[in-house]
Amino acid sequence: MFDSVTTVIFDLDGTLYCADTPVQNAAYTVNQLRKNGIQVLFLTNNSVKTRAQIRNKLQNLEIQCSIDEIFTSGYMAVLYSLYKELTDIYICGSDGLKEEFQNAGFTNTNSKNAKNLVIGYDPSFSYKELTNAFSIALKAQHIIACNKERYFPGENNKLFPGCAAMVAPIEYCSNRTADIVVGKPNPQMLKLICHKYNLKPNQLLMVGDTYESDILMAQNFGCYSAYFNTNPDKIKYPSDIYINELSQLCTYFHS
Repeated sequence: MFDSVTTVIFDLDGTLYCADTPVQNAAYTVNQLRKNGIQVLFLTNNSVKTRAQIRNKLQNLEIQCSIDEIFTSGYMAVLYSLYKELTDIYICGSDGLKEEFQNAGFTNTNSKNAKNLVIGYDPSFSYKELTNAFSIALKAQHIIACNKERYFPGENNKLFPGCAAMVAPIEYCSNRTADIVVGKPNPQMLKLICHKYNLKPNQLLMVGDTYESDILMAQNFGCYSAYFNTNPDKIKYPSDIYINELSQLCTYFHS
């Protein structure tokens, strides 16, 4: 079925790990795919951590990778800002998101008169931060949302509000929507991957646990998808394959 696939892309939260706990056979599956000649990449809507921090987390879970193999919505916000040559950016988000911008040469501003606004997930989001971002959104030249994911799974699969909890009130109060949402299900990250590695959509398999971000992004881009869910009998959404255990992926690829 996946004869043309050369690259498997894993979502992170809920697919390879939940909070700090690895999903069963996550490291084994990644290693086995690589042994079978498959390139493995990692893609997440999480903008809280830098790519370096995510690399360290994966390595602590015995999943080896490099920073260049990791694609985050925060990193996509950086690349979009570079492409648009944006300056004077107010970052409404985590310290990790601010650090990702600093690593790219941006000087972060706390000015309430900033010309552009980036909104990312922030577990410390406060009314004060909402007020600051709202004031900037009223007159911003560009508003970039890292994603609009409604929720994400944490420890013991407990669901937590996602980046939409930060984006939605800013959009509503300012009576405008973000100019671009760089994260899933926008296929921009998949386009970047294809450009970077000279791949075609039919060479990619996206593995994820959330239909409205992971699987929908794959469908929007025209690549293959594998829906990971521990209760596949309850799944009503379309996907190329359904798996309830990560190592099942290995049966589709042989060296």
